[in-house]
Amino acid sequence: MKMLVSFIKARLDMPFGTHHSKMMLLEYGEGVRVVVHTANLVHKDWDQKTQGVWVSPLFTLLKETAGHSPSLFKQDLLEYLSVYGGAVGRWKEKLSLYDMSSARVRLIASVPGAHAGAHMHKWGHLKLRKVLESSGPADSSVKGWPVVAQFSSIGSLGQSDQTWVCSEWLCSLSSCQRETSCVQSLPPLQLVFPSVDDVRNSLEGYRAGGSIPYALQTFKKQPYLKNYMCRWKADETGRTRAAPHIKTYLRPSPDGSQLAWLLVTRYSGLMSAV
Repeated sequence: MKMLVSFIKARLDMPFGTHHSKMMLLEYGEGVRVVVHTANLVHKDWDQKTQGVWVSPLFTLLKETAGHSPSLFKQDLLEYLSVYGGAVGRWKEKLSLYDMSSARVRLIASVPGAHAGAHMHKWGHLKLRKVLESSGPADSSVKGWPVVAQFSSIGSLGQSDQTWVCSEWLCSLSSCQRETSCVQSLPPLQLVFPSVDDVRNSLEGYRAGGSIPYALQTFKKQPYLKNYMCRWKADETGRTRAAPHIKTYLRPSPDGSQLAWLLVTRYSGLMSAV
């Protein structure tokens, strides 16, 4: 039988800042779709966990235009694929022939390696900062709105909340279009992460904790995080007991009736993954 699966090794130049993407490029007779998801390609991730999936519209072959949407999704995607080169990079040539003007989102990607200069703002939370500064909400329209970050792993984040979490990182997530040159105060921060009881009472029990890493020694070094922590709960969708592997970042209104923006991603609370 002809082998229908092939493996391509991502080039990793350092032990951190590694390949962390979850994406599918699906080719049909009538077009292509792009799928971004939060699950690894293992059974347990697709069985009893809470995950997220974004599925693009069906993109058809170009006719006359370059096929870019106002959100520049196609540009984001092609730039991401070009970094990997080889067999993955060849998808850039294929996808450049398709009209993606129906996409109304931005792709906030991460790629292996350390980045400096202009490249720093092409990936991760600094890319999100750049997008929000150019296309996000006006600062006056979200004054007092919290930043909510929900993730399923936590790494070493520094000795205090001002080391990184409430300085560089929160600055990115609270970015918006500035109406004045005055520096606005940073918004409230809410970090959503499962408790020990949440894991114990999940559908998988304590086994779910294998996908929710937070080392005890790391926990002891950053007690300040408890000031921002919120329990994982999803009663309205019936997924409270489905342990989260999804990662979501958002800027909701205080009463939860409005949403300035939403990022569904595979970025975790680990510094090296964002």
